[in-house]
Amino acid sequence: MVWGQSTKNEQIGIMGVTATTALDPIFYLHHANIDRIWDAWNVTGQNSNPSDVTWLAGPSANGNSRLAIPLDSKGTPWYCTPADVQTTNNLKYNGSNYSYSYDDLSLTSYNTTPPSEVRGNLSKRLSKLDATDLEKGIKMNNKSNSELVGASSGPLSLTGGGTKTTVQLYTSACKSVSKSLLKASVSSIPDEVYLQLEGIKGGSDSNFLSVYVNQKFVKTVSLIGLLEASMKNTPHGGSGLTYKFNFTDIVDDLHLSGNIDVASINVQIKTKNPLPDGSEITIGRVGIYRLGQ
Repeated sequence: MVWGQSTKNEQIGIMGVTATTALDPIFYLHHANIDRIWDAWNVTGQNSNPSDVTWLAGPSANGNSRLAIPLDSKGTPWYCTPADVQTTNNLKYNGSNYSYSYDDLSLTSYNTTPPSEVRGNLSKRLSKLDATDLEKGIKMNNKSNSELVGASSGPLSLTGGGTKTTVQLYTSACKSVSKSLLKASVSSIPDEVYLQLEGIKGGSDSNFLSVYVNQKFVKTVSLIGLLEASMKNTPHGGSGLTYKFNFTDIVDDLHLSGNIDVASINVQIKTKNPLPDGSEITIGRVGIYRLGQ
């Protein structure tokens, strides 16, 4: 590992910071393997890449600058888009076609069972909630309304690798969630509930956050890009990262056990790796939201 960036008392490898990762030789092996996994996902897994026009056009489709890759020591740019790199067998590289392949395209841990569709997951949820009229088929509304159900009283700090907070819930919003669960049917889809970590800031990308609600595990996310998002002179403007976690299944269980009308939700957040001495990760706010159809 090549060392470079430092966080107060302790150094972190440059692979742990997005802006300097390419200075470490292992970076290229790492990304070559990611590329191989993508090719295996296409070929062995028989999956198709995104076809959305905006996605294929790249960052410029959303008003951002084009992706430019330098071709020589003078910095001559090659502007590329996702549409140019749809397959390793037909890459459009700087105006020419180019191809390559990998010796091993196996997916030893790949689950060949396709993921459940949203409608299928919703059907299982309605069955779990003893919803009525399931035989009529589910009618999903394309419009949804989001409402803040509760929020932490202030920012949180993770200095020892973890933190806890109790989010007080607004009575009226909580009752709305409860009513939607009681009326669950194919024509009255119950609310979904999300937890949102807003304004996460810190000095290192090489870590993960695991989130628990009422002592039940929800999800783990990578903090890639955290350092840059925390700096004021970047596109994020120092606002940090924001992550959203769906914990509707936990709310459904509270409803089925008769404990849905709780006044608060207990949230626990842990880092996967210990934080360097003298450093911290801060979270501006923990928000709980309901999403109604």
